[in-house]
Amino acid sequence: MNKIEKLIKELCPNGVEYKKIGDLGILYNGLSGKNKNDFLNNTNKQYITYLNIFNNLSIDIKGLEKVSVLKNEKQNRVLYGDILFTTSSESANECGYASVANDKYFDNNDVYLNSFCFGYRLFNIENYNVNYFKYLFKDLNIRKEIIKCVNGVTRFNLSKEQFKRILIPIPPLEIQNQIVNILDKFTELTTELTTELTYRDKQYNYYRNKLLDFDNNKELLNKIMNNQQCSNNIVEYKKIGDLGILYNGLSGKNKNDFLNNTNKQYITYLNIFNNLSIDIKSLEKVSVLKNEKQNRVLYGDILFTTSSESANECGYASVANDKYFDNNDVYLNSFCFGYRLFNIENYNVNYFKYLFKDLNIRKEIIKCVNGVTRFNLSKEQFKRILIPIPPLEIQNKIVEILDKLETYTKDIQSGLPLENDQRKKQYEYYRDKLLDFKDLAGGGIK
Repeated sequence: MNKIEKLIKELCPNGVEYKKIGDLGILYNGLSGKNKNDFLNNTNKQYITYLNIFNNLSIDIKGLEKVSVLKNEKQNRVLYGDILFTTSSESANECGYASVANDKYFDNNDVYLNSFCFGYRLFNIENYNVNYFKYLFKDLNIRKEIIKCVNGVTRFNLSKEQFKRILIPIPPLEIQNQIVNILDKFTELTTELTTELTYRDKQYNYYRNKLLDFDNNKELLNKIMNNQQCSNNIVEYKKIGDLGILYNGLSGKNKNDFLNNTNKQYITYLNIFNNLSIDIKSLEKVSVLKNEKQNRVLYGDILFTTSSESANECGYASVANDKYFDNNDVYLNSFCFGYRLFNIENYNVNYFKYLFKDLNIRKEIIKCVNGVTRFNLSKEQFKRILIPIPPLEIQNKIVEILDKLETYTKDIQSGLPLENDQRKKQYEYYRDKLLDFKDLAGGGIK
């Protein structure tokens, strides 16, 4: 910190200069005019997916996907140094995520951009360390300004015109280099811990998938049922649509319904996406009038996300397994749907929170997804998926084992996430401090 403070006093004694994003470069759009076939047939070029931007500080070259782009098509190529942003999300806080194309690969290859994203190209790239921007656009204060540019109700979009008016700090190149050097070291340490956590998760997923593979695990089933007879027909496969009904989330809502006179709770898209069981503490508020026809969530309902920027992330499930739902009016985000079993007494509802994460079931769900750059789950196809329904006794045993395994895995990992979380907070603290030029070394806006 001392070295950077000295550099600021030396190189910009009157404060670090702040400039509008729109004055430093131009924005360009992602792919346009594409249909499903362009991503399946004669794919000759690479493109950057929404999730490649969302999940990475720097674009992952290995994560590029293929698309068909004709020779004379007018599409915007991504070049080295471009800063790429996500345009939309189900959560306002997740709009405008940034990632930098900081590999020379982009200057030597035709690479394009997902249509739900946009690019930002600096006018004079030689004046910048492009990696400075991968940290700058994660800075807490800059993120707050980006979120102010977001509009929407249940689906949120970033206004590019407002985005271009955001003021960002541009220190001299020497200071940019020092900041990048410090934050790169922090990033390396955090990455090591994340790799270890990923390994633990893979172990847990392996055992869960093995336990739910009824076709190939008669021996295992016998063991968990204390060697009682286990024949082929003990586990029935039934269509999802034959076991219950689907219902939609909230309808007819506008922005004011989520801001004014909010009298009821609802489950967000991310509450489903991130949790095996719905997190009661994360319910949000909405206005629902007394005579409105909206579908309540009840105990035992299995809730699904309908859409995503990635086909692999559609149809994520979470179970409403708290009696709270029977005693309170709780509703569902409009980009989600619910699944209610006909005879809930025949099931352990927690069996389904594991079943719908099973690798084989996830493969079947993904087959029901349609789209090009935005993907949606077909409910009609979804209802035809066959799922294994063992007797209640076996469901209970599976839930008992997987609950223990989940607890055990969390216990093993407890030190790692804590250390990872502490390292992440430490990293974010120093990142935000390093990029807070208004306070650093007493510098103000020039």
